[in-house]
Amino acid sequence: MFNKIITTITFVIVALGLITNPINFKSYAIDEEPTDIELTFDTHDYDNKSIEELTQIRNRVLRKNISKVHDNEEEINYLFNATLSSEPFALLGYIKDNYYNLDEKRQIIKQIHLIDYANYAEDLIDPSGEYFKALDTYSQIDDFLVSKNKLNLRDLKDTDIVKDKYKFLIRNSEELISFCSIDEKSLMEPLVTSAFNIDSLLNDDQRQEIKSELDNKLSKNSDMEQIYNTLSEYENKDTYSPSLLMMQTTPSQYRSKALNFARKHGYSNNYNGGVPNFYVPSVGKNIQFYDFSNMGGDCANFVSMTMAYAGVDYWWKNGRSWYYYNINDRSPSWAGAGQFRWLFQYRVKAHYKFVKDDLSELRPATPISVLTNLGGGNYEAKHTLITTDRHSNGYNFSYAAHSDNGKRTNLLEKLKGREIKYYEIYW
Repeated sequence: MFNKIITTITFVIVALGLITNPINFKSYAIDEEPTDIELTFDTHDYDNKSIEELTQIRNRVLRKNISKVHDNEEEINYLFNATLSSEPFALLGYIKDNYYNLDEKRQIIKQIHLIDYANYAEDLIDPSGEYFKALDTYSQIDDFLVSKNKLNLRDLKDTDIVKDKYKFLIRNSEELISFCSIDEKSLMEPLVTSAFNIDSLLNDDQRQEIKSELDNKLSKNSDMEQIYNTLSEYENKDTYSPSLLMMQTTPSQYRSKALNFARKHGYSNNYNGGVPNFYVPSVGKNIQFYDFSNMGGDCANFVSMTMAYAGVDYWWKNGRSWYYYNINDRSPSWAGAGQFRWLFQYRVKAHYKFVKDDLSELRPATPISVLTNLGGGNYEAKHTLITTDRHSNGYNFSYAAHSDNGKRTNLLEKLKGREIKYYEIYW
């Protein structure tokens, strides 16, 4: 139960919806098959429209989002089609996989609602990784605020309001959990990071207020306390130290092996020749790895695999870890984009960057977390990729990734207008 409580709290805080009048809502679990499904938002503006009319509305609001950064019509069309692909990490694929009980018309209405929320949050839609799961979560959190007539807590820019929003959600977390259809684990992560995120727009005092509210809530439920302890890795326990990167290889060897692996397996969303099996020095034997494409996304798993193949050792320190033995014995940071970012921003030197028109400071085989700010105060990683070849102009790269519909030949176009975190691995 606590799982969901924490989850809900965080996402709720950051979510900001699009409806201005409170209505009656009914949420449902997407893994259930109710006979009378209702969405968590008001649909009266769309109920009398045809599928053709709804499709036109969806296409219009999607192009509006893409055109915020991209002005090249060819690139806009490419991203438009990538977003509307049937891949599980794209918009249509995500809705079809997770809202299969809705008819075609209701699925399109849900798509419009998610795009509208992205536009409201001034966030660039990214058909990659775990983006649409995050967008859905924050959208439903905002729906909850609207249903509670807490329109004053929907502001995304005033950090005091964002702080108060988190505190409200923590105090009402059980009700929030019942309202949202998102799983507890996904709801929990943003709550915890809101109190500890070093890339947050909230100041130390605001984060401390959220943490105190969370501690007070958890103190009343021993089950919640136990789960909270497992999330303590999000707290700033130590600072970067060069010794944290165990030297199992040299920089040149790392780059050579990482690039060979990334080029072979990361220029499409499939593993060339099947999911790899290779020798891991810290284990002393070969490991058969796994494809997480149907388990929420394979982006962080692919990059972790690339790094391990290239000589980055498994790692444990102060409650943080990065390892994979089998599908049932692995660290959350191995295949989770958010946890990967949290682990490596402490393990090695990490840098924040808002991407405009230059990536010259990067190097080949540099892992990157693509950040999103859907809640107005907290940057979260929802996609992971790795650079490959530097272009002749010196400021752009090709890249390798899984769960990604982008052009692997143009990283600058992929990241333009986005925040990223990149990591000095064997620099």
